[in-house]
Amino acid sequence: MRKIYSANLKRIKALPKIVAVFLFIWMFGCATDSFAQGPGAAWGFVRSITLNTPTTLANYQVKVTLTIAIMGNPYTNVNATGSDLRFYDNTNTNCPYWIESFNNAGTSIIWVKVVTAGSPLTMYYGNAAAPAVTSGTTTFDFFDDFTSALGVNWSQTTSGGTVTQAGTNVTLSNTNAGTVGISSAFAPASTSFFLETKHQEAKYFRNRFYAATALNGGNPLGPTIPDYGYFVNNIAGAYNNANIYYNGFAAAAVTKNTDYLTRWQLTDGGAYNWSTLNYATGAVIDTRAASLATNVRAITIQVTEAAATSTIVDWVRVRKSQATDPTTTVGAQVVNAPALTSLGSASGCAGSSITINGTNLSGATAANVQVGGTPVSSITSNSGTQIIAVLGSGTTGFVTVTTAGGTASSSPTSFTV
Repeated sequence: MRKIYSANLKRIKALPKIVAVFLFIWMFGCATDSFAQGPGAAWGFVRSITLNTPTTLANYQVKVTLTIAIMGNPYTNVNATGSDLRFYDNTNTNCPYWIESFNNAGTSIIWVKVVTAGSPLTMYYGNAAAPAVTSGTTTFDFFDDFTSALGVNWSQTTSGGTVTQAGTNVTLSNTNAGTVGISSAFAPASTSFFLETKHQEAKYFRNRFYAATALNGGNPLGPTIPDYGYFVNNIAGAYNNANIYYNGFAAAAVTKNTDYLTRWQLTDGGAYNWSTLNYATGAVIDTRAASLATNVRAITIQVTEAAATSTIVDWVRVRKSQATDPTTTVGAQVVNAPALTSLGSASGCAGSSITINGTNLSGATAANVQVGGTPVSSITSNSGTQIIAVLGSGTTGFVTVTTAGGTASSSPTSFTV
């Protein structure tokens, strides 16, 4: 064993000097470098987001819930509207997202498209200048919140009344006991998917929501299930309440001026599951399971058979589905990695000042600001983007700054002492 050791030691000593220098730089120089991940060093804070069930498909949409218990009250270091939120997967790929609701003194719901299958997420924030990039269109496989002209996605039936678009809502108003409705086709990006719409009614009689097989299609479950929807079990008229109807009236009821989520969980040539949820609480009011041999490719919404009845539609979306829909857990806040952008000068002597420019520099102490591996003697000021320090007996070399978020280096730029 001793002979083997001695022989190897001789070989190491025989390495050319240039190789030895390379190994030294690789072992020690790389350890001090830091590269800001995600959107960049201007985002000061990060949180990890774990999924209880990994996504099995690429570009899968998951719901992220923020609360004051997690984020502080109001949310700490986050812009008031959430405009600075950014999400990345474990390949450092930017993940599109849509803010469904945001309340920095309460609960916020955000949908994120996880680009890489099976990946967790990292949430970045803390950039006051960041513009809003929330987008339902880039997040979901189909999305319409009625901020564009209705004719872009929707066919209209107005023989029984009017279809009006105002703000981010579309209102279907029945005026003559005929049929008023809208319908849109879509192309899902997976064979199993959710089709969902948020809505409320001002008055009920026959308020119909169909996951259809074609544009302007009706209930595809007949004759097994001749009809379904939110119906009044009474003579024609406009009413404040209705019952779930699914081949007969159910006890479950819905009430005017209340937001509901109508959801279908669908599989091509298979599952056709219809549910109604209270939008505010998420409570399931009623759910029904069926199967369909053909494929759903459209949604149709109608108000029929009674004047003075109406439905107000807020948005419609299509998102992917898998055997178990993932839930998410938001981790603790971590300071984002610092980064150095420039040095105020290229050289200085002991006792002189050095100016270091960068991002996320807050929290650095004199012991953690080093020149050539030697700490500075003191820090005069630290604004978070600039450190002014007094040089000690420093050694010529790279400038490094270490904070709770990591270590940043001026490499390949060195400072001469």
